[in-house]
Amino acid sequence: MSANQAFSPKESGSSGKTGPLALVLRGDGINCEEETVQALGLAGFQAKRVTCLDLKDSPKLLNQASALVLPGGFSFGDEVRSGKILAVKLRSYIFEALAAYAERGGLILGICNGFQVLVQLGILPGGQVLNLDSERPLTLAHNSGGKFIDRWVELKVSADSAFTRGLPETIWLPVRHGEGRLVLRDDVDGLEPLVSSLSCLNYLEDLNGSFQKIAGLTSRTGRVMGLMPHPECYVRASQHPAWTASRTRAGEVMPGLQIFQNMFAMLQ
Repeated sequence: MSANQAFSPKESGSSGKTGPLALVLRGDGINCEEETVQALGLAGFQAKRVTCLDLKDSPKLLNQASALVLPGGFSFGDEVRSGKILAVKLRSYIFEALAAYAERGGLILGICNGFQVLVQLGILPGGQVLNLDSERPLTLAHNSGGKFIDRWVELKVSADSAFTRGLPETIWLPVRHGEGRLVLRDDVDGLEPLVSSLSCLNYLEDLNGSFQKIAGLTSRTGRVMGLMPHPECYVRASQHPAWTASRTRAGEVMPGLQIFQNMFAMLQ
């Protein structure tokens, strides 16, 4: 499929709306792009699905974009390590364009598998793409319980990040991952306090053994966020399994949608 085909109106999921352009990566085992496109459209973006090949053939697409979103899924079947192969592919295909995009402060959101890719690229926590031979300071390893986790979890929210601004002190979002345990290298000076300061979402319980129960991180630049929970899966009250018993008020914005709306607000 050509880049022009990938950008047809039917692909946008934005109901003909105009707004800042958000590129949503698809293919290679990614399976949450449809929900992500819908969430971005609800937040006011013009959301477009693109493949790695689209970006390789037309690196200038990143120059036109205000946001890049790496959705959840199981890219390349989680072979080797979750997110590893896709990160290598992105680095090989568009290293210079992606590095320039991050350098100019383009917004980046990585959800679940997308978070794993951002960590493998080195974009988190530093906000810049690392060379292949550079040591990455952290990784997302197998859950401490050794099992895949698929459930709704309660999260503590940090108000310090623009991505989470305006959210309640605690929120609920669904998670579904086998490798979500944040692990830090023990030979990098000052890494623990740095990562602690960049934490934007924390599990209320020790879900998977993650460092300081971290579920989401922002970069030092504040323009990148990676999280294991799925905000695109809670943009409507009816997506919560107990929604019929909830006390949702008319017009209330669900926490998942709030994150995407915050991204939109960061561009204003």
